[in-house]
Amino acid sequence: MGGPFDAFAPKVAKTLIGVFVPADKEWVREQAGNYDPTTGADPIVTTTGKFKTGVPVPYKTQPVNGSSVLAGDLGLFVPALNISESGFDPFPEDDATITVTIDGVVYKVISVIDYKSGDDTAGYEFQIRK
Repeated sequence: MGGPFDAFAPKVAKTLIGVFVPADKEWVREQAGNYDPTTGADPIVTTTGKFKTGVPVPYKTQPVNGSSVLAGDLGLFVPALNISESGFDPFPEDDATITVTIDGVVYKVISVIDYKSGDDTAGYEFQIRK
């Protein structure tokens, strides 16, 4: 016997899934590796991944503050499942740069917010910039 949500839940799920862009986007993480005495340099370690994302959305006027959020910055939502299955680390660090290519344009990840559902991460909001 079905519950009261059985009639419309599949339609809602299909709509929500449809919000995510069908094509995977290419993500690249570049981070300094360990010092190599042979070359005298810190090699760059590159990790790539392809994930489905939401549609990039311009920030509204209020969050644009001229320092951490600039005019032209976009918000990009990604389900955590897409990233966690790959092992890709989505958080930029001082020695790491993360980019995502959308429709041939490369954007740099400025910041990441993870949204929790209990102890698990449900999704990420990326602040990206050209």
